[in-house]
Amino acid sequence: MARNLFGGTAADVAEYVDGTRVPGAIGTVWDSPDGGTQLTDLTDTVGAAIRELVADSNGLVPAFYGPEGYERVYADFGSGRVCLISTNIGERLRDHVAAQDPHGDRKFVTDLKGAANGLASLDANGKIPAAQLPTSTGSANLTVADADVRYVKLSSTGVANGVATLGPDGKLTGSQVPATSGGSGLPAPANFLMTADTSIPLPSGTPADGQVHRVFAVASGAQRVATFHTDYRLSSVVTSRAVTVPVGQALIAEAVFSSLAQSWVLIQAVVTSGAASGGSVGKPIVSAGADATLTTSQSFSRTASENANGGTISARSWSIVDGPMGTGTTIGTTTALTWTPGSSPAGTTDIRQPVFQEMAFEITSTAENGTVVWTTAYGYIEDIGDQRGYTAGLVGFCSGTGDMLTLVRNYTNLNPNNVLAPYLPGLEYCAEVGFGPGASQAAATRLGQPYITAWKDAAKNDPLFRQAQRDLRKKNYWDDALAQALADGVGPLGLALYYDILVNHGPGNDYQSFGGILAAGRSSTTKPPSAGGAQPAWLLKLCDLRDAVLDEWGDLQTDGRSVAFRHLINTGNLTLTGNVSWPMYGTTHTINRPNPPADALIGKWTLRYSASNAAGTSTDDLVITVQEDLESGNFTPLIESLADNFDDNAMNTSLWSGNYGSVTETGGHAQIAVNTSYCALASGARYKVAGSKVHAKVTAPAAAGATSNCYVMMQLVSASAPEGTMIATTINTYTGKIRFSNMTDYWDSTAAGSELTYDATAHAWLRVREASGTLYWETSPDGTTWTVRRSLATPQWLAAATDVSLTFETHRDAGTTNYALVDSVNTA
Repeated sequence: MARNLFGGTAADVAEYVDGTRVPGAIGTVWDSPDGGTQLTDLTDTVGAAIRELVADSNGLVPAFYGPEGYERVYADFGSGRVCLISTNIGERLRDHVAAQDPHGDRKFVTDLKGAANGLASLDANGKIPAAQLPTSTGSANLTVADADVRYVKLSSTGVANGVATLGPDGKLTGSQVPATSGGSGLPAPANFLMTADTSIPLPSGTPADGQVHRVFAVASGAQRVATFHTDYRLSSVVTSRAVTVPVGQALIAEAVFSSLAQSWVLIQAVVTSGAASGGSVGKPIVSAGADATLTTSQSFSRTASENANGGTISARSWSIVDGPMGTGTTIGTTTALTWTPGSSPAGTTDIRQPVFQEMAFEITSTAENGTVVWTTAYGYIEDIGDQRGYTAGLVGFCSGTGDMLTLVRNYTNLNPNNVLAPYLPGLEYCAEVGFGPGASQAAATRLGQPYITAWKDAAKNDPLFRQAQRDLRKKNYWDDALAQALADGVGPLGLALYYDILVNHGPGNDYQSFGGILAAGRSSTTKPPSAGGAQPAWLLKLCDLRDAVLDEWGDLQTDGRSVAFRHLINTGNLTLTGNVSWPMYGTTHTINRPNPPADALIGKWTLRYSASNAAGTSTDDLVITVQEDLESGNFTPLIESLADNFDDNAMNTSLWSGNYGSVTETGGHAQIAVNTSYCALASGARYKVAGSKVHAKVTAPAAAGATSNCYVMMQLVSASAPEGTMIATTINTYTGKIRFSNMTDYWDSTAAGSELTYDATAHAWLRVREASGTLYWETSPDGTTWTVRRSLATPQWLAAATDVSLTFETHRDAGTTNYALVDSVNTA
C-alpha cells in the first residue's frame, strides 16, 4: 500500500463551530469520527515527518500524506472532527484503469512465463533452468520485456516453478542465481547492525568456485570492532581480521571462494567516513535512552547520546509530547536532563505547564466538592437533586447524562472483575432515561445503596478505578478545555474558567454546553484575545453566557462558581500569580502556585529528545512510567510496569539485576543457557502483583539428551516469603508437560490437576494475572487471546507482597547445553 494525499483544497479549512476560519490553528488527525486512535505517522508533501497540522495564514489545511492504506481520516482543530477524503484518489483510479493487468490475473502471469519477452519460469528448486540462461548477448534464450515486469503476481514470486524476484538493485537475489542449473547459488549478503563488537561468520551453504560473498556492517551507538572468522583467508589487500568501524560508519567487505584453496579469501574491506550523503552533512543521530519507572517524588536524570553526523548541532531540547500534565512544554535544552514530573518553571505563564492544570483542578474542586484537595473526591457519590441522578467522583460523573456509564465501562476494561461491573445494565437504563425528572427514580431503583457502597469501595481499594476517573477527566474535559484556551489566546485564569464551564455544562455544541457557550461568545461583538479582544472583557462575556444557562436551569447561585470567577477576573490577576483567593458557597479558598499531588503525576509520560544541525532535526522518544503508590508512604511499582522487548540486544541491568548463570540478550530476545547448573533472567525484588499482571513470550529448550527434566520456569517470588514459596509456570520438554503451580517449599501437590500436554503454539505466551482476590494462570498463541488454565484465591503472601521479582529459570539433569528464549515481557 501507499500513502494517500489529503488537504490542500479550498474546502479544507480550520474553523470555529460558527464557521469562522482560524489562521495558524493546530490540529490533530484521527482514524474515526469519535474515539479511535490519533494518527501520528504523517508527512508533508516532500516526505518530512509531521505529528500535527498547522493551518496557514488563511486558515487553510495544508496538503499532507496520511499513514499507508488510509482512504479517509478525521481532522480536529478544536471544534469537532471533520472527515478528509484522499485528494489523489482520481489519479490512482486513472492509473488503475489504464494498467494492462490491474488485478494480477493468474492466467496473464502464466502466459508470460517461459515465453519470449515474458517472465523467467523457475524449476522445482526455485532456480532458473539452464535453458533460460543466456550464453551470450543476442542469444535465443529467454528475455523479459521491461513493460511486463510490473505485472508479475506477487504470490507466485520466489517459489518453486514460480517467478524470479529481483533485489533493490534490479538484479536477481543471490539465492536465485545458480552457478550451474540446479546449483546452490550465491550466498545472500550478510548485514550487521553492530550494537556491540561483532564476529563476522562464514556464509552458509556449499559455495562454487569464484562466488562472491559481501558483508555490510554498520556501527551503532559507539565505535565497534568487526572480526572475521578465522577460516577467512587474508590477502595483501586485507591484512587483518579485526576492522575498527567508527560510530555511524559502515564496513563493506567482499570475499571470493577459491576451490583451489578451499577457502573464502578476503579481497576488499573498506570503511566509510564522513556523513552519510557523499560527504555532506546528515541529520544528527540521537538516542533518548531506555524507558524508566519513577516514584511520584523522584527526579529523572538522563543524558541523551548523539552524533552530529558531519555537522554542528545548533539546537537541542527535551519536551513532553504526551502524559498526565504539561503536554507540549519544553523541559530542557541540553543533552543532560534532570526533571521532576509535574514541575513547572518559576514565573511561567505558559498555560500548558502543570501548575496551571493543578490550579484549574483546585478551583473547580471547591465548586464540586468544597475543597481544593480534589484527590478526596474519588469516592464522592450522592443525588444532589439536579435531575441528573447520582453525581459522583472527580468531576461529578452523572448516572443521568451517560458519562458515569462511560466511566464504569472504561473501568471494566481495566479490571473486568470489579465491584461496579454488575451495575452496567442499571447504568445503561439510567443513561436511556437521561437528564430530567425521572433521573433520580431510575438511579434509586436500578442502582441504589448497594451501588453507592460499591462505588466507595472501588475508590478506596482499587487504583485502577482512580486511574479510570483521571483518564476520563483528561479525555472528556481537560484536553478540550486546554485546546480551546490555546486557540483563544487566554491565560491561566481563562484556562481555569474554560475547564470549569466544561465540567459544569458538559461537552457538546448545543447552546447549554461548553461548545455552544464558546460559539456564542466567538460570534458576538466581544472577541477573544486571539482575535484582538481584551481578555477581561472576553472572560466576563463567557460568564454572562454561562449565567444565562445556569439561570435557565435554576442553578444560578449568588455565592457559587460564576460569582467566584467574576471575582477573580475583576481582581485583574489573569496569570494567577501569588496568593489567589476566591469565595465559593460561603467559604474563601486561597492557593499560591501549588505543586500537583502525587495522583496528578501517575501515568505514562512520553519525553522526546531533539537535536538539529544544518541537515535537519532528529528525535527519539522514551516513556517514563509514574506508578500509583499502593502502600501508604511506600512507592511500589506494579509488576506490569516491568517491560522489555529486548530489541536493543543489550541487557538492561537496571531491570534485570538478579540474573545468574549464562544469560545474554541477542537476536531480539533474552537467551538463557539450559545446562546442569541453574541459569535465570531475573528482575529486582521491587514489584507488587496484586491488581496487576505479567506476560512474556517463552520458547522452551529441546530435551536434547535429558533423562528426567529439561525446563524453563516463569516464577513470581517474594524476597520476604519463605524459601521455595512462589507462583510458577513450568514447561518441561523431557516430560512434554506444562504445569501451573502455587509452590510451598518448592512443591505444589495440587498442580498435577492443572498439568497439560505442552503445545509450543498454543502455549507460546504465558501470563499470570491477579484481580479482586483471584489469581489466574493463562496461556495464549498470539499474546492477544488468553485462555485461563488455572485459578485460585490469591495466596495471602502474594496479596501483601511489595518485593516480588520476576524470574525465568532453566535447568536440565543431563544432555547437551542449549537455550530457552524470552521475549516481549509486558510488551506487544
